[in-house]
Amino acid sequence: MQSNLLTKLTETLKSNTPQDFFRLIREELQSPEDIINEHNHNFYHELADSTLHEKHLLTFTENLTQIILTRFTTENLISLINMQSLSNENFSPLHLSILRGKRGLTRRLLEIGADPKLLTSKGRNALHICAESGLIGMFLHIKSYYKIDICVEDFRGMTPLHLAISERREDIAITIISLMSEGIVLDIENKSLKNPLELAVDIGSYKLCKQIMINLKPLKNRRKVLQEIRRKCEDKEISRILKKSSFKGKSYKHFIILFIVLMIKDTEMWYRLFLGGITRGLIETYTQMVLILFCISWMIFVSLKTPGFEVKKRPTGLIELYANYLPEYVCPYCILKKHKQTKHCFLCKKCVKHYDHHCIWLNNCIGKLNYKFFIVFLAILAISSIFSLYICVNTAYHISFENVIKVFKHLETKEIYVYFLVPSFILNLIVLSFIVPIAGKHVKNVVKKVREKPKVPNLEMIKYKKDFSSNEHESTSDTSSMYAKGTLESNSESASSSSSLLSRLFTNN
Repeated sequence: MQSNLLTKLTETLKSNTPQDFFRLIREELQSPEDIINEHNHNFYHELADSTLHEKHLLTFTENLTQIILTRFTTENLISLINMQSLSNENFSPLHLSILRGKRGLTRRLLEIGADPKLLTSKGRNALHICAESGLIGMFLHIKSYYKIDICVEDFRGMTPLHLAISERREDIAITIISLMSEGIVLDIENKSLKNPLELAVDIGSYKLCKQIMINLKPLKNRRKVLQEIRRKCEDKEISRILKKSSFKGKSYKHFIILFIVLMIKDTEMWYRLFLGGITRGLIETYTQMVLILFCISWMIFVSLKTPGFEVKKRPTGLIELYANYLPEYVCPYCILKKHKQTKHCFLCKKCVKHYDHHCIWLNNCIGKLNYKFFIVFLAILAISSIFSLYICVNTAYHISFENVIKVFKHLETKEIYVYFLVPSFILNLIVLSFIVPIAGKHVKNVVKKVREKPKVPNLEMIKYKKDFSSNEHESTSDTSSMYAKGTLESNSESASSSSSLLSRLFTNN
């Protein structure tokens, strides 16, 4: 009798006949055991494992829940919802609904009284299954409302982060990393002796490797651990990240070095201006001075210019953001809605609009508002270096061999600035060799963007809609009707054109 009613109910569920389902429940349901088979598999498991749309599943769930509450007790309902099936890795209905990606049914089961802390035969709770399935919103909902530790391990030592990385779920893995305020510990290992960083290296995810390296917890033997992981790594970009000992915040060290290089790269000009006197080339000398001063001032301007940070328009939580928007439009660190081309800078600790890169030499991010000024700075620096090289070569060409000998024999001569030609030439050549490839790369990117002109999607159109299937059905019906109209019109046009051709033929004959 028990399995008989359960099989009848599953048949009504598969055929999507709610009237027969309601009739069977009202007439034949006498006790909670009537919808349970010998493997502890009840009708809630069938609902969670069904392929029907969630709207229909929720109607079945609501009616069944109401009848159980009216005829039996709440304890019976909770025992049915938290019953673990012996035939399916001790999965509860909640585990199955999460595994099948049914958000609405999962939330309803949690509201009724489903326990997300129940463990499967592998020792995994609801957070493990959410991480494995890639359900970010449900993961955050369970974590925030039920206070479950996100670093809990299963029987194999796998945390939700391990499962998300091994299943290549980058979005939820980054979300888990952002929630780990204390940092990622490389000592948490599974039985295959692989930590989260090793798993990220195995799947070849540059993005995850960088996120893990930034959020690593300080270790005494950190360099040894990273060296061992780097030996196994075959990707050059990932191994380059693993070489970095730490990811510190913003520093003015490189900015000061660049400032000093720009000041001393034209040493022969400064000597001619202040010590040796200008013997010839007055216009060239002052032009060189104006270029270098303009370059330094522009460098300071770009370093102080804001790149365009994303601002939180209204206070929202991660659960609300992931419920309304796709993961690529949410920043889990800043907890805000962002554009697709907006990226989070871990040095500035902000989201930058149209993020290009973080320039350590300018100690600033290059984004939407300062990208043009950055290209202008590169152009000015390249022009200044080329002009300085020209002056060095021209000066060395016009100085005769005899004057060069005088310079080395008699230091009192005013041509002593020849000593500064060689270091000035070398420094300008080094600066130019660095600037030209970078400037060429950015110019190429600008030309590519101008040619492509991508259409920026509207964020409001990317929201998840509960009635997506109905809208999709309506859109398909609309398109089919439009197609039918188009075919009728085309057929009528072709018929009229053929009749006109026939009339012309007959008249000509």
